[in-house]
Amino acid sequence: EIQKTLKAETHKATDISRTPHYSYHCPDKISSSLLDTPEITIKKLSCRNLAKVIVRTTHKEKPELLVLGRHEQHKGSRHFTDILFEDAPCSTMIIRLGSAELTNCGNLLLPCSGGPHCREALIQMNPLSKAQGTIITPLLIESPTSDLMEDVGKHTLLDFIKDTGIEQSHSLRPRVELAEDIQEGINRVASEGCDMLIIGASGSGNLRQKLFGSLPHTLMQKNADLSIAIYRSRKKKWEILLNRLEYLCNVAIPQLDREARIALYENLHMNSTWNFDFLSLICLSTAIAALGLISNSAAVVIGAMLIAPLMTPILAAGLAIVQGNLPLILNASKSIILGFFSALAIGFICGIITPWEQLTSEILSRGTPKLADMFIAFVSGVAAAHCLSRPKLSAALPGVAIAAALVPPIASTGIALSHGDVSTAQGAAVLFLTNVVCIILGSALTFFAAGIRPKKSTTKKDWVQRALIGLVLGLTLLMIPLSSKLTALITSKISTSKLLSYSEIKEHSMPVLEKFGIVEIDKKVTYSESNDGTLNITLNVLSSKIPEKQVIRSLEKCLKEKFKRDINIRLITMIIVE
Repeated sequence: EIQKTLKAETHKATDISRTPHYSYHCPDKISSSLLDTPEITIKKLSCRNLAKVIVRTTHKEKPELLVLGRHEQHKGSRHFTDILFEDAPCSTMIIRLGSAELTNCGNLLLPCSGGPHCREALIQMNPLSKAQGTIITPLLIESPTSDLMEDVGKHTLLDFIKDTGIEQSHSLRPRVELAEDIQEGINRVASEGCDMLIIGASGSGNLRQKLFGSLPHTLMQKNADLSIAIYRSRKKKWEILLNRLEYLCNVAIPQLDREARIALYENLHMNSTWNFDFLSLICLSTAIAALGLISNSAAVVIGAMLIAPLMTPILAAGLAIVQGNLPLILNASKSIILGFFSALAIGFICGIITPWEQLTSEILSRGTPKLADMFIAFVSGVAAAHCLSRPKLSAALPGVAIAAALVPPIASTGIALSHGDVSTAQGAAVLFLTNVVCIILGSALTFFAAGIRPKKSTTKKDWVQRALIGLVLGLTLLMIPLSSKLTALITSKISTSKLLSYSEIKEHSMPVLEKFGIVEIDKKVTYSESNDGTLNITLNVLSSKIPEKQVIRSLEKCLKEKFKRDINIRLITMIIVE
């Protein structure tokens, strides 16, 4: 009917022959203001999932604003408008009309709480004032605690409008209302004459509450003619990517049911709480690990990894970030921090009371972490979270605990400190911190993929975003010491391969060596680079006598002038007897 009407009036409607799988109701007459629109495109979509095809269309067409109608009878079930309000990438507004016929919006009321949705709603509605003279009233409700609150509210509201970049005009009329209750203040202003009330969404999960909750419901009861709209600003790119990732996970990965999620939460919450059992296990596992490290026994160290309870609170922290569960992450963080200092103290005590002379290879290996340790920890976090969320795979958890190796680095830190080796202690501490950060990130990603998602009302909690940013930033900073040795090794190999070869060494060395009776240089040349950049070269030479130190000094001087860098020469002489 819309298509026929528009064809008769404007002759600009598109010819469409496909029949949709859904029906809709349209009014008998089209408003004259609609027919005056310069360009109108009618699209009729044939589909079974209306919300899905509209979201796909918004991705393709990239509209500035998606406007949806909502009726009172839809409040008992999740209507497709709810889905679009949450999933559409563009700015979205749901309008619920009042009892009065709305042919022209002469007055818009927009309560301003300072949120991003309110700000964007004001920017989007501002062109109406230029197009048809609509009066827009940005409203701020202040509590009448003192005589100054109205002036304070005016300054706040003017700063808010200034931040939007909208120019002041006669159609923009900011207003501050003093009221003890927000509903009372909005209702008082709306009753003075308002065609539509536009509310900026505070969260996509609050859509039903905003549309049919206390505030709009009260306003609709006292102002039956009032129309109400809920506005949600355009989604950011990371939000769109997160939604797509969530969809792919739902399709490709088996999702945990409600009972499995409850069991997982109870398991992690109970076993990550700091109590006597946790303290006793952390002390015993650290003592075993410290003794194994001092005795240089890998088997004993592996046994300590199986007893250590630190993996559970780290996994609980990953679950808390995915859920937006602040009490759980505080509980897990307490256990991780107290567990670290308890294990550090036990390792330090074991290092003092145990008679030993020098750091063993087991301790030194944990004091020199590598970039590969970061990937090992991340994969261990993924494996641990996957095994814990699937009870049938719980037998693999001991192997994951061995791969993660949380307690031995702490014990190595304490032992190295007791020995006065600060460098090794720092390296072991970096290894432990790397393990913690990577396991949290790996487990959080795995729990999200398995179907554990936050409530819609918690998706925008500031602490979750700050925690994720902090973890990623911390991991980036940890990559600097982890990759320093690898970088130095690569740089050394590149520099030596570019500057030196056997033929060059022989070409420049033989004129010097022949003067001292050395007849040949073997092709086996060894290079290494000191921390100060000095290049160390070991040469195997054939000679009838042992070379003097003057030979080495003359050769070093010759090669230094040629390659423009400090060089140390070491000669391994094979004596020729005729």
